[in-house]
Amino acid sequence: MDHTKLVDASPWHPITDQLDLKYLGKLGEEATEMSTAIFRCIIQGLDEAEPVTGKINRAWLQDEVADVYAGLALTVKHFQLDEEAIRARKKRKMDHLSQWHSYAEAPPVAWEYEQATRVVAPPRPEGGDAEGHYSGWVRRLSHVEPDRGASDIRNVRALR
Repeated sequence: MDHTKLVDASPWHPITDQLDLKYLGKLGEEATEMSTAIFRCIIQGLDEAEPVTGKINRAWLQDEVADVYAGLALTVKHFQLDEEAIRARKKRKMDHLSQWHSYAEAPPVAWEYEQATRVVAPPRPEGGDAEGHYSGWVRRLSHVEPDRGASDIRNVRALR
């Protein structure tokens, strides 16, 4: 494939229906406000107060989640989205995320990154020479002792 050539332009066109734009625009706005509240809670803490208004971050997050719920309900109704399909997908996602969240309760695990100069496994056809040499990052999962804090984990280097 020649990466110097542009592909043909896609024939898509943005929506122009004013009511559709209002529903999607408002939902996007509310989702963005919720994102802002989420990051404020991460940075400052859930029970800290917004410096100017004094509103507790937890209350602000709760309000923004409610606004997104309202926007979602109205958007689903307006666009006649399949609520059963949404419920099924929501359940699958909740199951998946519940499993993912449970990993935080397990003993800590660190991702160890190291510059690799030799492949231990047989050479892969998509990279490296015949002897298995390649340059790149290898990701290796290593168990960390439960009594060690994250700041005490050795051999964990940031990607360069």
